[in-house]
Amino acid sequence: MYFKGLNNAELTEGKHSWSVTATDTTGNSGSHSVDFFIDRSSPNISEVAVANVSIVTSGGEYTLPSTMRMPSFSGKVNDSFQGSTLTNSDGSKDTFDPVSSGVDTVNLTVNKLTKGAYVNYLTQDYPATSERFYLTMSFPLVDGYYQVILVPKDKSGNNSNSITFSIRLNHKGKVTLNSSTTTGIPKTNPVANLWTTVTNAANTAKDTVTHFLAPTPTPTATQTSSTQPFNLYEWVKGLFSRIFHR
Repeated sequence: MYFKGLNNAELTEGKHSWSVTATDTTGNSGSHSVDFFIDRSSPNISEVAVANVSIVTSGGEYTLPSTMRMPSFSGKVNDSFQGSTLTNSDGSKDTFDPVSSGVDTVNLTVNKLTKGAYVNYLTQDYPATSERFYLTMSFPLVDGYYQVILVPKDKSGNNSNSITFSIRLNHKGKVTLNSSTTTGIPKTNPVANLWTTVTNAANTAKDTVTHFLAPTPTPTATQTSSTQPFNLYEWVKGLFSRIFHR
């Protein structure tokens, strides 16, 4: 917001008041005042933990138990009150009381290491109704190495602070990133993104079924291929292979 005729600087952070007075030709006047608030400070995230695993530090690496495929994350978000003091051209100072718009959401982004580059696996906003948050992934992880990013956002849209760490799930190999990947998330075309999404979903379905159901009994000698159990995972994978290779 700018005030024409005063200066070209943006209003500083804090509580401000707007007052308008209108006067007619006979000298009658009326006025109206409104308080408004400017919040440009991003909330801070701290005390992050992977539930039942470990407290988290930014840049750390943590190993999940093989059965923990839908991990939960907890932490604390503080949206501090911030004000400002403005020094005018005549040397006088105006002080604006601290304000805070309050925490709104915590964004969870999970990127899976695939062929030396991080590919997005999940991005989701979770409501933050208080300083403490507790969120759980909405679908299971498959075996692999992941980058986890938690970003808090306040009701003014400020979200510049974050915490990033890594998790392993049945992954024992050496982690190597492509040197050309500067941001950790390479840009890919829509077809590749769709194929990655389909593959992840199929692998997740396969992994979930394998995890929760008993193995399919071995066919007897009298059973033929026409009586084999229907494999949904292989059917879906074959269908999309035919579509993408037309």
